[in-house]
Amino acid sequence: FEKAIDAALDAHVDFVILSRNTFVENDQSLAARIALLDGLYRLAEEEIRVFVLPGKHDPADAWKGIDDLPENVTIFFDRESEPVAVFRDGKVVATVAVMPIEKLESISHRPSVETKPAGERRGPYTVVLLTTPGAGDASARLHEAKADYVALSGIENRQTIPLGGGYAHHPGGMQGLCRRQTGPHGCSLIEIGPDGKADIQLLPVAAVVRESIALVDDSIDEER
Repeated sequence: FEKAIDAALDAHVDFVILSRNTFVENDQSLAARIALLDGLYRLAEEEIRVFVLPGKHDPADAWKGIDDLPENVTIFFDRESEPVAVFRDGKVVATVAVMPIEKLESISHRPSVETKPAGERRGPYTVVLLTTPGAGDASARLHEAKADYVALSGIENRQTIPLGGGYAHHPGGMQGLCRRQTGPHGCSLIEIGPDGKADIQLLPVAAVVRESIALVDDSIDEER
């Protein structure tokens, strides 16, 4: 988590998404709480907004119990919350909303994938934090999404699904926690070009990388 915060600061991002299970409330870990607040306050110092979707292990009540969160943090307690605008230099560059997969088609603003003569987007970048866990398997429904970027949740492995005019993406866990979760893990840096297209990069911030290694022992004494 600390390395992910470092990466966000280094990249001078406009905002950070924490989508489900940022911490495990049942652990009652003071160290985790301190690390969480430290990271959020570091982002606040650089005026970087943070959007949080509570999950199974970090439910809404757990977030409500943190009474010293900085003002840059927006937590979507209500699954019917209104979209939130993100400003840069006084201009809305993105809108962030939450909704279940069933309502993706109801978004009133359909982002234009057309470009101006100068190659610039016509409207703000639309981001949806999907409240339906595991929706990465519902590719057919996701293709109807009227959003530029859909943040998936509840998926074990990293996944990107191209949409009609954007992407649905899950960065996977920041740290491999079992023998199935091998290879690099981390967070995703999403950079939006002037034409509205996204460049999604893996930032390998995992402290430990698990690998599956095949061993061949050719030293067996055949006579035995």
